[in-house]
Amino acid sequence: MCFRVVCLTSALVLGACGGGGGGSPASTEPAPEVGPPQGKAAELLGNWRACTPLDDAGSREDKYTFTADSARDLAYEYTHALYPSADCTGGETGHYTQSGVLHIDEGVKEFSGTQALMVNFWPESFSTGGSISFSGDPTGGYAQLLSINSDGLLLEGATEDLDELGYPTSLAGFEYYKLP
Repeated sequence: MCFRVVCLTSALVLGACGGGGGGSPASTEPAPEVGPPQGKAAELLGNWRACTPLDDAGSREDKYTFTADSARDLAYEYTHALYPSADCTGGETGHYTQSGVLHIDEGVKEFSGTQALMVNFWPESFSTGGSISFSGDPTGGYAQLLSINSDGLLLEGATEDLDELGYPTSLAGFEYYKLP
């Protein structure tokens, strides 16, 4: 008898409060829509490329592709390739590719008037080839900074020196150009 009273009381309370959950078929309120990224996160969308000469007479090409995943996340693919020439041409001698989710944090850091988004990369897959190989598991998440400067170039944080939260303390020298 006591069990029935408790169930009946719970049903009455839920009914008086508008029901017991929002996802039931009887609910007439639409689910909130997740919009595309806004502000600085939206500026990241697209394809970016950097070619950097290396000290040993070769070069490295780095590419990012960012696509909308949700209001606070972007899907990404990153490719790093090595070339024997100084201008990222000729036959590739090694590559590394990573893809996953880029989570946009709430904060920003400022460096000489340039605001950098605080982000977290969450790799879901990776591959290597040629002269590049990894030991360990390169799919762990990591904190990073991304910024678009006044010239429209994408900059990323230098990973040599990190703050107490794991974010870079400066922006690196790689300058990514947005591809058409």
